[in-house]
This record gives sequence, structure tokens and C-alpha cells, in this order.
Amino acid sequence: MSIVSDMCDLTVEQCGGLASTHNQMAYPPPVAAKIPTTAQLQNLRNGIIDIASGYGFPVRKSIKSSTMSDFDVELGNFLLAELYITPAEAGVEEVWSFLSLVLVPDVVAWRFPNKSKNPEFERWIGRPRNVLRKAWWRAYVLGPALNTKIGEDEGVNIMERPTFGMNPLLARIIVEIHISKSNEFEFAKSEVLRRVMVQLGKFVSFVDLDCLPEEQLRTLVEEAYDIALQPFIDELESERVSV
Repeated sequence: MSIVSDMCDLTVEQCGGLASTHNQMAYPPPVAAKIPTTAQLQNLRNGIIDIASGYGFPVRKSIKSSTMSDFDVELGNFLLAELYITPAEAGVEEVWSFLSLVLVPDVVAWRFPNKSKNPEFERWIGRPRNVLRKAWWRAYVLGPALNTKIGEDEGVNIMERPTFGMNPLLARIIVEIHISKSNEFEFAKSEVLRRVMVQLGKFVSFVDLDCLPEEQLRTLVEEAYDIALQPFIDELESERVSV
């Protein structure tokens, strides 16, 4: 990972000097349906830079984490619309390493500074937590509309659990029901969803969610939500009685 090592000692602006639409070590993934042209890659870079600039790029001082989460969502929706790759291609680590380390090294260095100078920094190289890969996958699984309606903690609760994050239908059902149910109460949405996911995890021990039709999945998720919400409702009722 010589590129990563080189980037560790550079500023965001200097990383921009490394940006390119090609690399002598690059090769098309075996599952590639179409190889992007130089012009398409340049347009992709320009679009990513434009989005990042709206969040202060290349400066990142005093930017709230919630604001950066908004950037991730906008980035993911843009990549989904403009990066013409299949899920099979998206599973190839080298695809994201090229996009991150060759095409937009300055953006990834800005979004996730490699403070420990780790030569295998997972936010930069093409592993699942890579900044571009993670943003694209969330947008692909949830769809652009739902992707904008949940925060980072809520997204992590779903997307970093393979049983749920690898099943687009199930993930979308969870988000839809989460939005509907959580708006009924003044509880911390991320905490409620965390408990919902724990409950769904219990169901997985005896139910194969991948085999259930949509209607049954919705019923199961609603049941998990009701179970997870009950302690919050009981606590609220207890407070009312005490008053």
C-alpha cells in the first residue's frame, strides 16, 4: 500500500496532487460489465469534489459529525446514480481502492484523516468500511429516498449487520417501519432501532429471513419493533403516573 503510505505524510491539498484517472497497476475486475472512460472518471471526480466542497472541503475544522454523515448520504446517492457498477463489481476491493486512492485521494483524506498513519487504513483502501464503498452500498441497499431519512447511527445498526445489510428488501422494510414507528414517540431513535435489531437477531436464530415473502417480513419487523418499544412505553406511562 505505497499510495497509502505516501498519503499519510501529505495534506489534503497535497493528496489532490496525486489524483488521476489512471494508474499503471490498475486492471478491470473480471466481473466488469463496462469499463469507464477517462472522461467518465473525470466527471465522477468533479462531481465528488463538488459535493465535498459543499461541506467545507478541503478544510475540515469544526465540522460536526452529523454534517459529515449528511455528506456520506449525498455522496452515496451520487455514486449510485453516476457510478455504473453492479453489486458483483462493488464487491471487488480493488475497485474501491482505485477510486479512493487514485481518483479522489484528497476527498478520502479529508473525510477520514489517517491520524495513526496506518498503511492498511480501512477507510482508504477498498474494504467494506471504505468511505466510498460504504456510502455506495448504503444507497444501493436502501435506495436514494430512504437513504436520506436516517442518521449515521441508525444506518450502522442496519448496514453493519450482514444478515440485514445484505438484504435490500429487509433493510428497506426496517427503515420504513422505523420511520413510521419512531415518529410516534419522543425516544432516541438510534437506541430504539438498536433494540429492534437485537430483537430481530433473536428471530434469526429460528427463522430464515431470506426466505420470507415481503408481507411476512413486515409482520416480523413490526413485532420486533413492538417488543423493543414496550420498555420505553412502560417507562413513559410510569412517569405520567408519578406526576
